[in-house]
Amino acid sequence: MAHATGRLLMVGLGPGTDLKFVPPAVTSVAAVEPVAAFRRTASRLAERHGVAVDIVGGTGERIPFPDSSFDSVHVGLVLCSVDDVAATLGEIRRVLVPRGRLVVLEHVRGEGATGRFQDLVAGPWSWFASGCHPNRRTVDAIAAAGFDTTALRRVRTPVPFPCKPHLQGFATALEDGA
Repeated sequence: MAHATGRLLMVGLGPGTDLKFVPPAVTSVAAVEPVAAFRRTASRLAERHGVAVDIVGGTGERIPFPDSSFDSVHVGLVLCSVDDVAATLGEIRRVLVPRGRLVVLEHVRGEGATGRFQDLVAGPWSWFASGCHPNRRTVDAIAAAGFDTTALRRVRTPVPFPCKPHLQGFATALEDGA
């Protein structure tokens, strides 16, 4: 979250835990969350922590905000479970200003044997873990959506397999989309 600035959109807010980490450089916060119970929980958490946030129903594939509405968009453990990664990233590009930042904390497909094992367990894991796909090639998808990914890094985390490694940092929306 430290890379978020200006007007921030949080996609897939969940219960709102990430609201506690909004940096001072953020001037306003909006969020999209498809699950009504999570929206209620996040609203209560935001009130307790004094965070003003506009939480709306919606999905990553259909973000209910106008073009170029945000300086930053945050995804935190979201891209593994959206139905359509390309559509979600396209919507994020649409609502970001040119050169806007996609702030990322996601788990991604590992290399070598780790990645092959994630491929093997992806089907059952997705069913068990509410649609989470542990083997998504998220960096490739972000780049294909028209982002510069040079500020994204794979990091080791103490999270159990198959939800590691993690991707952290930010990607910048390219002005021409390519």
